Amino acid sequence: MPLAKVSRYLLILFPLGVLVTLLFSLLATERIDFTVFGHLSLGYLALALFFVVAPWGTHFLRLLIWTRFLDRRFRSIDLLKAVLGNELGAAISPTAIGGGPVKAGILAHLGLEPGKAVSLMLLTTIEDWSFLLLAMPLALTVSSAWGVPFFQQLSTLLLQPWALAVIVFSIFVTVVIVRRHQRAMPKPGTIDPAGIRPGWLSRSRSRIATTLGEIVAVYSLVIRRGKLRFLACALLAALGMICRYSVITALVAGFGMPVDPVRFFALHSLVYVTTLFFPSPGATVGAEASFFLIYSEVISNEVIAATALAWRFLSFYFINILAVLLFYLIALRSPSKRIRNGLAGATATGSKVSTDTSRAV
Repeated sequence: MPLAKVSRYLLILFPLGVLVTLLFSLLATERIDFTVFGHLSLGYLALALFFVVAPWGTHFLRLLIWTRFLDRRFRSIDLLKAVLGNELGAAISPTAIGGGPVKAGILAHLGLEPGKAVSLMLLTTIEDWSFLLLAMPLALTVSSAWGVPFFQQLSTLLLQPWALAVIVFSIFVTVVIVRRHQRAMPKPGTIDPAGIRPGWLSRSRSRIATTLGEIVAVYSLVIRRGKLRFLACALLAALGMICRYSVITALVAGFGMPVDPVRFFALHSLVYVTTLFFPSPGATVGAEASFFLIYSEVISNEVIAATALAWRFLSFYFINILAVLLFYLIALRSPSKRIRNGLAGATATGSKVSTDTSRAV
């Protein structure tokens, strides 16, 4: 997908996201007081900006560590492209997918074997979730955040007969679909060889086998020689996520309101987890709904709408606009036609890598 097309997608998503944030703000507070922005501390705003951008730095260092571990020495600007591509890919994809496939595509486009590119994509995801699954319950417990109305409403909702019926029905439909898919699959020995092109079949098998072999080789190497590197990258992932999930803390403090950093970190990470269940690109609608649902009883009505607007602007609109600008600057400075084409070749490679991975899995 060319960079210009990504930019057009973002131009559609940005106004839609702003309208959604304004709508939820009006529903939650009945009015939006824009004058509170005049009381926002510039120091805390700068801190929030730092928290937004800092995860790029930790992500870059993690890619640098793992690519050097695999004896590949990419230029710093190429690794920066992978980080920016990950950000832009996450903006136009559902949260559950994220920007990993784009990052893997860029790495493969730069010359890294597809299996190794997929391995690095999955490694960074494992590092993120290793920290999140440990830190979020601990932070919720230490800050007594389990008592926020969100959890009470959720438990009440899940115990409703209709909610239980929806869950059971969803499981039933899933089982039926899977079983029908299994029945529809041809049984061994029933496929007509005349209808299959041997060349295509052998190439697919070879590509899948090669990708799987590369993935297995990378993880075997990590287990044997990369434990300390994994620990270092997990710590960098923790630092990046602490920064990312402290943006709301800095903004609320900037408005002069009391904050509990541990509780706000726990709730912010919970917002991220809830957005995994929304299929919209960049979690549009889902992020705003989760924010107001989780923070409505924690942040004062005086500043909650302003906080939502500032948070969404910094963590989504600003950061992606900055990523697009940096991509254009890299393209202008690079004599390489491959780089001037933006994300075109990288995302095409990413699609191929994702296809090969899905087949392999």
